[in-house]
Amino acid sequence: MRTRSRSLLILAIALAPAACGDDGSGASATDGATSTTTEGSAGTSLATTTGAATATSAGSSGSDGSASGASTSTSDGTATTGDASTSDGTSSGGSTSGGSTGGAGFCGDGFVDEGEACDDGPKNADDAACTSACAVAVCGDGLVHAGVEACDDGDDDDANYCDNACALTGSQFLWQDLIATGGSSKSGRGVAVDGLGDGVVVGYRGPANAEHLWLRKYSPAGAMLWEQEHDATSQGEGVAIGLADGIWAVGRTSTNGDILVLRYNTDGSFVSADAVDIEGSYDRAWAVVTDAEGRAYVAGMGVVDMNTFERLVLRAYDADGDELYTAVAPVPFVTHGIGIDLAANGDLLVAGTWEKNGDQDLWVGRFTSAAAPLWGYNEGDGAAWDTAWDVAVAGDGSVYATGGYSGPKTDIWVRKHSPDGAELWTVTHSSEGINADRGHGIAVDSKGDAVVVGVENGNAWIRKLTSSGVEVWTELVDDDMWASANGVAIDGDDRIWVTGQRLGNQIWVARLMP
Repeated sequence: MRTRSRSLLILAIALAPAACGDDGSGASATDGATSTTTEGSAGTSLATTTGAATATSAGSSGSDGSASGASTSTSDGTATTGDASTSDGTSSGGSTSGGSTGGAGFCGDGFVDEGEACDDGPKNADDAACTSACAVAVCGDGLVHAGVEACDDGDDDDANYCDNACALTGSQFLWQDLIATGGSSKSGRGVAVDGLGDGVVVGYRGPANAEHLWLRKYSPAGAMLWEQEHDATSQGEGVAIGLADGIWAVGRTSTNGDILVLRYNTDGSFVSADAVDIEGSYDRAWAVVTDAEGRAYVAGMGVVDMNTFERLVLRAYDADGDELYTAVAPVPFVTHGIGIDLAANGDLLVAGTWEKNGDQDLWVGRFTSAAAPLWGYNEGDGAAWDTAWDVAVAGDGSVYATGGYSGPKTDIWVRKHSPDGAELWTVTHSSEGINADRGHGIAVDSKGDAVVVGVENGNAWIRKLTSSGVEVWTELVDDDMWASANGVAIDGDDRIWVTGQRLGNQIWVARLMP
């Protein structure tokens, strides 16, 4: 929602002349300059008196505090005005005793002054009939009039989520971008938002089995700011924003390669690359998160024990990109779908999969920032391939995770845990089709609501849930070709960024309303 600003001007009002017997000196400031300052939401106005203090009332005033056509009283109690003044100190130069009809009022005083279309006093608000800028609320001003407008995006695009009658079109999409160029194999995999509200998307594109890690930065309005491709065969999977809006991008060096960690400046210029070989082949980083000190924590997998077992790998870097540690977690056979997020106290929350009774089960765990395990939650009966793909931490410390339940067909699951790992609730979603449904990404907004993205029966699927697990809305993108939502992030305005692929083989980036 747009914020309107105003600067309030307060004029020093002249004191009435002294009563009989008073020497007139007790109510006036005569020793140096005095000033009165008031601050609006964006700027400061000054009404200043200098020398023998003077005060003005009525008349018109400028933003610097000067006044014209005003009455002036001096420190000796006499008065001069633009018109006549009387011996008792009152003047007839246009000043009045109350209200703001003399032109010295301000937006919010309850009087409609010059330049104001309305003024309801304390009832002024950006969602009210009279806005905080004392303008009458109208469709197209970018402010949602509560109870009257369903939305107001402030533009003249009748085809996006909010039409020109300020009614919802049924879609949450602000904009979408499809990228068809770049080779036969491409996908958007992860997205993060920087301090300016710009979105950074990571993925890959190129010939099959010879792709390159790919980055693109967007403005909040959807304009491409820059894009980069890593110069070696690689795939990108996760992205995070560090200090000074620097970018960490992670993935793998090739189809059967090493963990890859790249750093870029906020303008897209390259900083450094780190390739990590755990022991055997098929090492991979899936996700990365940064803390307030600029440290980065990477979650991935590595093949150990003579190329027999894949294990969860946690690797930490300082703000300069130097390794702090590499830990191979004692969780057996961790495979794809690993996500990571950071708790307020610096603990790491990780989601993935692990082997149990010969099959794959979902797993969510909590570690200290030094990779010491605190608790783990796993679920599965050893008869199916259940997966956990991503994890997110809410402001109250609650832990959300999502993935897929396997059976006759795979269903999406979303679960909320307490900070100590106790299950609070679980909701599932199953489409009517026969293809797999999976939750691929999850993020939590400022209200504690969760946004889950994934695939439903071959379509890109996005759903918002309340903190108690109740569906708010669902967006389904049906292209009659393969589509999937893979990564999600939420910006400072609670707008939602999503990336994935559509139309079978096009990178897809979108931004949605909350």
